[in-house]
Amino acid sequence: MLLPLLLISWIMPLSALAKPEPSASRELRVLTYESLASKDGLGPILFQAFEKRCSCKVRVQAAGDAGQIISRLQLEKMRGKSDTQVVVGIDQTLWPVAREFAGAPSAAIHVAFEGVPELAHSPTGKGFIPFDWGVLAFIARDGFEAPRSWLDLLAPRFRRKFILQDPRTSTPGFAFVWGASRVLDPSKFFGQLQSAWLTLAAGWSGSYSLFLRGEAPLVWSYTTSEAFHREAGDGDRYRAVLFEEGNPIQVEGAFAVPSGLRSEAERGLARAFLEYLVSPEVQAEIPMRQWMFPARRGIALPESFARLPAARKILEWDPVTLQFSPLIDRWERWIRQ
Repeated sequence: MLLPLLLISWIMPLSALAKPEPSASRELRVLTYESLASKDGLGPILFQAFEKRCSCKVRVQAAGDAGQIISRLQLEKMRGKSDTQVVVGIDQTLWPVAREFAGAPSAAIHVAFEGVPELAHSPTGKGFIPFDWGVLAFIARDGFEAPRSWLDLLAPRFRRKFILQDPRTSTPGFAFVWGASRVLDPSKFFGQLQSAWLTLAAGWSGSYSLFLRGEAPLVWSYTTSEAFHREAGDGDRYRAVLFEEGNPIQVEGAFAVPSGLRSEAERGLARAFLEYLVSPEVQAEIPMRQWMFPARRGIALPESFARLPAARKILEWDPVTLQFSPLIDRWERWIRQ
């Protein structure tokens, strides 16, 4: 996500702990999105802790968002030279596009761990390592009568009262499109909705800034945004709103890029990093750093998370019928009609 905003003690194999000072052969090149790599995000503590434990150097390249990560990988492929060894931050909806960079299933690095049941609603396949997830929902200002169903958004009382993200540039925005497509006739719904939203922001950050400035009483976000506000001391002013028909989820994952791993040592370092990402120690830091739910089962949650409303139904992602490009093409037609 990302309203996304780790003290990690780490256990690594003794062979890794005994390595000498970092060298060119002990370098891991990671591509991620900007908010994860920012000073308040998960990245800095994650990467620094891993460097200390593996006696290696993590070189981070930050892209603006998940879509720009894909663009960078495609550019590297066109040049015939992959600089990236691990990607952190692709979600399940972009995985069908990103999968080609994870190599053949036989080459993919897979890390097994006990995932939470909700992850089963977003099947991905070998090579995709989920590390966090969240339920997409509207966040409402206190006192505003929020919609209870997807169709409520078409009611006159909600006209120009909600902010969405552009699905062409935002993964939460795309989740809104595929979520509605699971429960409604999307052609009719979006044909009417395009005159009802206040604006389509390019990304989540821009939309949430408008919401906090009071431009609209509703914004498409994550239920965990409510937890953020509780921790900030203004939890009574904002609440998550769930739909009767169900809500989509976003699963963020990481994967290794085999074309960038030129030796068994580099492959081993990439595997160690992915195992590190889903360890209990790191996963315990996900809620307060990423403002998402941890992907590993059995992680204790802060009270602010424990108090969040549970989705009545989680909508299942279908990578066959809800592919990104075809669905976006249809959405553009729906809003033009």
